[in-house]
Amino acid sequence: MSAENRDDEMLEDGFAALRAAAPEPRPAFIEGLMADALAEQPAPAQAPGRGPRHGRRWLPFGWPGGAALTGAALGGLALGYLGLVPVDALYPDADAGFAGFDDPYSALLQETDT
Repeated sequence: MSAENRDDEMLEDGFAALRAAAPEPRPAFIEGLMADALAEQPAPAQAPGRGPRHGRRWLPFGWPGGAALTGAALGGLALGYLGLVPVDALYPDADAGFAGFDDPYSALLQETDT
């Protein structure tokens, strides 16, 4: 074995011994490192929409406004589904202005002899 190989082996053994017995860092160093890291972090941001009125922004006038909006929507759906009854169906003695009114419900409103 040559002197050069022996030096390399000794050097490798020394590095292996140093790797095996790694010293623990000092607690003061770790505390200082953590304090610096926490100082560099930005402040946590508040989530958008998290407040006392979250979820009620669509009600500009509170619950009475929401109730009115719901009532109007349901009334519109009922009128759309049921349809409007023509004026001459409600008032058969209407003016002559309504005489030419095309009544889609006239077949339903006629009296039959059954």
